[in-house]
Amino acid sequence: MLVTITASRGSCWMSAHSASATGPLLAERTLLEGDSVSLRGRRIWLELGAAGNVDVSVNGRPRTVSSGTTELVLG
Repeated sequence: MLVTITASRGSCWMSAHSASATGPLLAERTLLEGDSVSLRGRRIWLELGAAGNVDVSVNGRPRTVSSGTTELVLG
């Protein structure tokens, strides 16, 4: 699975772990407007701050996310 997170409307803090919130850290950073990050894994736990500022896609298909601070499990 390929997950792409793009900061389209402003900055967003993100943290991604493999499998669960306590799994190995895949990435943790602040995406500035225009930045994007791609992650690969079978199951990805994702936490987003200011999630309304980002677009998330899974294998090229858009994924709807709530605004504010959001947790997602993808895969």
